[in-house]
Amino acid sequence: MKRKVIYFLFILCSIIISVNNAKAEGEGDTINYKSYCKQFDEKDDRLSCCENAANDVDKKACKEPVYKTCTKLEDYGERDKCCREFANESDVTNCLVLADSTCSSTETVRLSKAASNIKIVYEPYEYKPDGFDDPTSSNYSVIYYWMDIKIYNLTSELYINVNNGKNSYKVDTEQMNSDGVVVLRDPETTEVKNYVFTIYAKSNNCKTKLLRTIRLTVPKYNHYSGRAACEDIPQYYLCHQFINFNVDGANFLSNVENYKAKLAKKEIANYDDKKDSSKPVVQKVFTTVSNNKYLVIGGILVVGCVITFLILKNKRRND
Repeated sequence: MKRKVIYFLFILCSIIISVNNAKAEGEGDTINYKSYCKQFDEKDDRLSCCENAANDVDKKACKEPVYKTCTKLEDYGERDKCCREFANESDVTNCLVLADSTCSSTETVRLSKAASNIKIVYEPYEYKPDGFDDPTSSNYSVIYYWMDIKIYNLTSELYINVNNGKNSYKVDTEQMNSDGVVVLRDPETTEVKNYVFTIYAKSNNCKTKLLRTIRLTVPKYNHYSGRAACEDIPQYYLCHQFINFNVDGANFLSNVENYKAKLAKKEIANYDDKKDSSKPVVQKVFTTVSNNKYLVIGGILVVGCVITFLILKNKRRND
C-alpha cells in the first residue's frame, strides 16, 4: 500500500514539472524578465535580456531599474551623461525621457525653499476714473474700490497656477513690475473670493512636482461703509470697508443706532469715572464716609469698647 502511494505521488510530481517546463518553453510571457534579467551585471546585457519580454509593458518594467541607475544621480548633467552611455539608441532616448521627468531630492529641497519664500497678500486699491478732479465731469468725486493681490519673492525658476473659484490662469516673473512684485488687480469686489495658489517649478524634470499651496480669502467691498451713518463709527464691524460676510440691509440702521447708544452710555460712564478721579482726596474720603456712615459709627463703637476694656483690665491688675 505504501509503495502504491509513493508511486502515485512520484507520477503526480512528474506531471506538474512537465507542465511547468512546457509553459516555460512555449510561452515566453510566463517568465518574469524583470527578475530573470537581474543576473546580468553589464547594463547593456541586461537591457538586451529585457528585449525578450512578451510585450512593451513588460519590457518597460524590466528596463526601468537599469535606467534608474542614471536618473537617481543628483546632478542633471551626470544623469544625461550616464544615459548616453547605453549602446542602443532607443535605450538612450528612453533613459533621457525618464531623466527629464525625475526631480532629484537636491532640486526638490532647493525649489521648495524658493517656494516657501513666496508671500501673497491683498491690498485695497482706489481707482479714480478720468474726470475725478473735474467738477464738470460726470465722474467727479467717483471712486471705485478694487482689490490688488500682490505676490512677493517669485523667482524665474517658478510659476504659479492661480484659481479664484471662477477663473484659472498661470503667472510667472514675466508679470512682475519694476518693484519685483506681481500685482493681480481685480475690479470685481462684490463678493468674497477664495484664491488657491499652487506653485510649481519651470524645469522639465520637476515641472510635475507640486512645491507649495497657498490659500487666501479676499474680502468684498462693503457699500454700506460709505453711508452717512458710518461716518463717525468706522471701527464698527458693519461699517468696515471690506468684509467677509453679507450685511443684513433691513436691520443695518437699527444695528448702527444700537451701537451708537451703547457708545453713548459708555462715554457717560467714563465721564463719571473721570469726574470722580478729579475730586480732592479729602472730598473723596468724606464722600466715602458719608455713604457708609453706619458702618463707620459701628466700627468706632467696637474699637472704643475694646480700648475701654483693656484700660479697665490693666487698672485692676495694677491695684
